[in-house]
Amino acid sequence: MEIPEITESQLKLLMEVCYDPAMSVFSQCDPLPTDLVEDAIKNLEAQKDTQRLIELKLLREISEDHKEQLDKIGVQTGRIWRVYQLEPLGRAMFQAQLTNAIQ
Repeated sequence: MEIPEITESQLKLLMEVCYDPAMSVFSQCDPLPTDLVEDAIKNLEAQKDTQRLIELKLLREISEDHKEQLDKIGVQTGRIWRVYQLEPLGRAMFQAQLTNAIQ
């Protein structure tokens, strides 16, 4: 049986979403050709991290639930946006780690 692994950047993304109670949902956008190369690379790496966390069932994409809003902001920004939600498994992993019972 293979044990799944995550990278440091994937862990940081999970921690950022989990430790902020108001942030169980977040969005990402595709880079534009006019973006700075460094920014575009960071953006694509973040998207790759998000996809890996979806594969592990720690996040899920909920863009279809927000299609009207995403279309509107897409017109305003010229970007393609996606919305993701933290899955209960992802939140449970970090809540358990934050309790006093587990050292």
